[in-house]
Amino acid sequence: MLWQLMLAASLVVLVAVFGGVLLLLARPWLKWLQPLLLCLAIGVLLGSAFLHLIPEALELSASSQPVMLAVLFGFLLFHGLEQGLHWHRHELPTQEEKLPAYARMNLLGDGLHNAVDGILIGASFLVDPALGWATTLAVVWHELPKELSDVAILLHGGASFKRAIALNALCSLPVFAGALLLYLAGQWLVLPLAALLAITAGGFLYIALIDLYPLLKGLWQQRLLSQHLALFTGIGLMLGFVLLEGH
Repeated sequence: MLWQLMLAASLVVLVAVFGGVLLLLARPWLKWLQPLLLCLAIGVLLGSAFLHLIPEALELSASSQPVMLAVLFGFLLFHGLEQGLHWHRHELPTQEEKLPAYARMNLLGDGLHNAVDGILIGASFLVDPALGWATTLAVVWHELPKELSDVAILLHGGASFKRAIALNALCSLPVFAGALLLYLAGQWLVLPLAALLAITAGGFLYIALIDLYPLLKGLWQQRLLSQHLALFTGIGLMLGFVLLEGH
């Protein structure tokens, strides 16, 4: 079963690379697409938090209060981490220019999210390999728009295509750690899994509302309708994937 688990985790990593390649193919139109992709990223992050991560955490927890406290903790944790990144950057002004804090925070959130996905896949394979593959397909299905938005955020932060694709692929690797952890530890991670889902949701909310949304200031006056459509498309994609997973 272990080789199947590792193959399933590899598919998640391939999706991360595929998202970057898709944007690379659309490079001639990227300047026009970038504000729309930023709106899409905000929609995907909000949809992931409210429609996927928080409901799933609530299903795994006996009470809603610990889940919502974990969401709040995740929000405040990402705020603290971002302040630390800002401080570190100001303390080392001679270093090579880095990605802006919001792009690095999104990488951190994406890495945690991929670790949680690995835990979900590992737990499913422990129950039944057929269920494991079904879960893997569901994860791959809802990860594609997320990976597209992650690459778009890195590009908006000034990363080159090569660096954006490499960083995004690197942040997908925790899926292996999550899958192996569950495979080795068994089924005792049910409650911590709910907390991880909720903390990730809090991080996604912070990135979408505090980091990315202010970047749209001044852009809302241009192509207002198309940007709103991109925002609601991101939310709609996550809603569609959640509904499909439920069937």
